[in-house]
Amino acid sequence: MDVWRDLFPRANINGRYLRWRGDCRGVFGLRLTIQCPTMTAIASAYTPEGFVIGADGQRQSNNTGETISLTAQKIFPVRLGSFVGAYAWAGVAQIWYPDKTFSFPLESQIAIRDIFDTPPTSPYEFVHRLIDRLYKRLIECNGSMIVVNPHSLPDAEIIRVLCVGYADRTTPVRVQAVFSHTAGVLFHPNIIEHVSAPNDFNIFSGSEKVWDGFKYSLARPLTLVEGSTAVREYIQTCINNADQYPDCVGMGGRIHIGTVTADQFVWVDPPL
Repeated sequence: MDVWRDLFPRANINGRYLRWRGDCRGVFGLRLTIQCPTMTAIASAYTPEGFVIGADGQRQSNNTGETISLTAQKIFPVRLGSFVGAYAWAGVAQIWYPDKTFSFPLESQIAIRDIFDTPPTSPYEFVHRLIDRLYKRLIECNGSMIVVNPHSLPDAEIIRVLCVGYADRTTPVRVQAVFSHTAGVLFHPNIIEHVSAPNDFNIFSGSEKVWDGFKYSLARPLTLVEGSTAVREYIQTCINNADQYPDCVGMGGRIHIGTVTADQFVWVDPPL
């Protein structure tokens, strides 16, 4: 059987690997779960032609749960020298203070502009340098390692970042890192995944319930077009079940999808 046409043997969902054979499923690997007041759908797939990465467009207030945008951009392309990639955030994107706000997406854009005078050569180097800079900025903004109002944060995990791209323009790589705290004490962010040529369907943030019904019909994509279709179908199914499944609550809005090859990032369905 053609390995690229075999069904996905596993999916990486919120940092956990799920395998299945018939009615039996085992859970192993990283056991990190997003614990945030709002949910989002972000998925990626690797094909022989490159990566596909997509997200929904709904953003909600961390404080009230109110929908504040249906066209929020959650996928961000990056090109630094010869390095091409894309990254996404899932979790508490903003930390509110009495007189200011720390925004992970905004601070990322500033950091990329300021610290990459020497371009990275891989997604790992990009994420490592990015999270180190953001942690320092978060400490500066907070005034110490102790969050002013830890009750405004989810337990343990604050936010995660995903990056897909190519190391030295040859090796496809996926990297994830996590920012976390304990009782309001911030930890230095850790890289929790560094995978070359990943062969799973990566649900960076999304619904395990949807995956349960999705996995049996999902074929491993051979092309970027097939990968885009798979990512779109998964995210749209999450959106369609936002009123039925608890782990789909907060998902909606405009889906945006992009592709990453060693040479370029291309929007398939761009954000508005």
